[in-house]
Amino acid sequence: MLHSNGGFLEMGFEIKIVKMKRNKFFIGLIGIIFLSACSLETDVYDYMPQDKFPENEGQLESITLGVYTEQRHLLDDWGWWLYAQEVSSDVLVFPQRGTDWEDGGKWRVLNRHTWTANAMAVQNMWRHIFYGVSAANQALEYFQADTEVAAKARAEMNVLRSYLYYLLIDNYGAVPYVDVFAGAEAFPFRNKREDIHNKLIQVVKEAIPYLPESGTVENHKISKGMAYMLLGKLYLNGKVYKGEADFVKADMDSAIVYMNKVIDLGYSLEAKRLAPFYANNATSPEVIFSILGDENADDGMRHNFRTMHTLHQQTYDLQSSPWNGCAIKPDFYENLFAANDGFDNPNDISTTNDEVVDQRSKAFLRGQQFDINGQPLADDNGSLVLTQEIKADVMNDASDGAAVTRFSGFRVVKYEVEIGSGPVMNNDFPVFRLADAYLMRAEATLRGGQGANATADADLNIIRYAAGLPNEAATLDEVLNERGRELFMEGHRRSDLVRFGKFAARNWWLGAPESDAGNHRLVFPVPQDQLDANPNLASEPVSLELE
Repeated sequence: MLHSNGGFLEMGFEIKIVKMKRNKFFIGLIGIIFLSACSLETDVYDYMPQDKFPENEGQLESITLGVYTEQRHLLDDWGWWLYAQEVSSDVLVFPQRGTDWEDGGKWRVLNRHTWTANAMAVQNMWRHIFYGVSAANQALEYFQADTEVAAKARAEMNVLRSYLYYLLIDNYGAVPYVDVFAGAEAFPFRNKREDIHNKLIQVVKEAIPYLPESGTVENHKISKGMAYMLLGKLYLNGKVYKGEADFVKADMDSAIVYMNKVIDLGYSLEAKRLAPFYANNATSPEVIFSILGDENADDGMRHNFRTMHTLHQQTYDLQSSPWNGCAIKPDFYENLFAANDGFDNPNDISTTNDEVVDQRSKAFLRGQQFDINGQPLADDNGSLVLTQEIKADVMNDASDGAAVTRFSGFRVVKYEVEIGSGPVMNNDFPVFRLADAYLMRAEATLRGGQGANATADADLNIIRYAAGLPNEAATLDEVLNERGRELFMEGHRRSDLVRFGKFAARNWWLGAPESDAGNHRLVFPVPQDQLDANPNLASEPVSLELE
């Protein structure tokens, strides 16, 4: 027997989740009632009537915080969203190093574009995004009061759910659109991708008047700026989501309108280009919307431990040894960073990450590595010299040599590594930030939106100047390149390559002659476990009516 809120979970597991969230709700109310009893000016309830809840921001957050933090699962291999975007693109690879990182091929199928409906990434990403949808729908049931606070709460959850549906249509195309918790269809059909796209635009626009102004709430909460960014993404990707032959000027005009709104809100680019990724980045003036990081949570981002070599424990005085896994794909680094990284000789121990032109190349660990006291690191395989080249996505000590197998690949530490940290990171994950808005406006202008090439040039070069690079004439190819330099490891690359028509055509997976390219890879398939649970998902998508 199944209970479905779009996530299609087994009944027992869904009940467990529901009970957990409701228990948190009632625990929160105990505190609310206690505080209310201390005030002679506040009504006291032995329960909270639905038409009264929420009365204040504290009550609102007692429900919404868990919905926000649910998104942390998407940043690791619980929910897979981040790695599905970066590993399936030209950015990141998890090479098998001997027997390490074989993991049943779960990383390799993304790199080689050989995933199936049974792939772990395909199944878990669907499941965890729909967990968030279900949590937002359940939260909305609590916010029925005819009050300003309740209206704000409804707007927040509607926009957050719309963001999650943006991820779903971007990754899977047609999916079931579910906007209720109680009474949701047990076996829903998929809805047309175009219809969901149009519905999301409608829902977000209707919510905007009730959202808080940007800068008045924490970056991990929904604000007007976040809603404008989401609308910009929906319009910019309209050709893809609506299946149109070309980009429509009206969509590009709308994307520019909403990027103008974002840019006019008072956000500012960080002078240090990696500052939006610091461990204490919660108040970054560049970040528009983020996923809250917490080193004490057991469900957060663990990327730094996935990429660093085991010996980097001595570099950062880490609580345990990292896992020596993923690295930047060599061609991505060569094409976008090598010419301006100030890094000439990886075997010269005097070469450090301070010798850069493009600030963003500090996001990589390259060449000879050092301990926290500046001493060169080495193990039984030799000096720890990280090389740009990665021979293949499967390497072994016997045929490739232990040093090649273990030391290949520049490591990606775009998110600051805290001294003394453990696997789970404190860094908030920037979902949307100002640099993206400038590059989106440049792209929309070049695709025929209102504006001129001079505007596109200015938008492109404000990002290049901030990073330390000279001006460049804005072209679509250069905008895509700059998006790669600026936004890699932020979950945008796969979608960017699809929109630019590059995703299905390029061969950037390593040593994989059996790789499977083609337009059928532009979206992930409906997971097999979901098809088994709900045969309606195999049917042709049905229309979704706009209200």
